[in-house]
Amino acid sequence: MGETGLRVERVRWEDMEYLVGALAASTDEHGPHHPQTLAAAHRLAVGFWSNGDTQSAIGLLDQILKTITNEAAPLDVIGVDALNTLGKILFQERHLEQACAIHREVLEFHLDRNGPTHPDALAAQGDLATVLFELGDTRDADALEQDAFSRAQQHLTGRHPVRSVLAWHVALTCQRNGNAEGFKRALAEELLWLLAEEPKNLEPDQRAIRMLLEERLQWNTASRC
Repeated sequence: MGETGLRVERVRWEDMEYLVGALAASTDEHGPHHPQTLAAAHRLAVGFWSNGDTQSAIGLLDQILKTITNEAAPLDVIGVDALNTLGKILFQERHLEQACAIHREVLEFHLDRNGPTHPDALAAQGDLATVLFELGDTRDADALEQDAFSRAQQHLTGRHPVRSVLAWHVALTCQRNGNAEGFKRALAEELLWLLAEEPKNLEPDQRAIRMLLEERLQWNTASRC
């Protein structure tokens, strides 16, 4: 995805074996349509994706979404999680129009269910902004991104992972637009604290941002030498 979208953390192969077994056990005990089984399938799909097997991941996610559709049930949390993951994979695979439609649906779900200041809604708004930027719709992307970040500053703590991701995207937007001061301010006020934390104490997205910050600082140091 590059720096505009953070990668999912890789699931170790020994943990993949556990996820496969958990899905099989839940299917045997509860059946293939039970929410617990669908949640286990989603966890396995994320594992496949994290290890580069996008086709297996997409196949599992499609099964989850078809099961929910066939049950004629409204989209629930398990379904929207699967839909969100599918959107991220399609974005990574550069199927941008499909990813955009999915992320709009995810955002609408969270706005209706949780309201515009909930972390899930803010994260979904940031995801949609990222896709819109890649589609060339920079005006709408910037507006969505700035709105989500402003709400995050008002309603989330300074160390909330969603706020960190939005701050990182805002910093990159400032850099793209030649706004060096805005870029530095976003890093200083929102993100540099990550460098003082032990990675194990951070959420996955924050660890990813921390690594990107370290790379940039090393590059800047090398360029001055």
